Amino acid sequence: MRSVLEYLENAARKSPEKTAVSMREESLTFEQLRSSSKRIGSAICSLNKERRNPVLVVADRSITTITFFLGVLYSGNFYV
Repeated sequence: MRSVLEYLENAARKSPEKTAVSMREESLTFEQLRSSSKRIGSAICSLNKERRNPVLVVADRSITTITFFLGVLYSGNFYV
């Protein structure tokens, strides 16, 4: 595996219903995490066509934050 996205894609394909992340009473399966992250990545791409740019993520510790981080990676950018 060369990236966290490659790992996520493989895990979502092999075990889509397996829990990927869990925090407090909230959890996401690998498929839910993958699809949510890809939607965020698509939204970022629609706002900014350029790639390899920093995207600022200001958030607390949550599953949503993890999804944002992965969404930024799906958009071809990096988070700070």
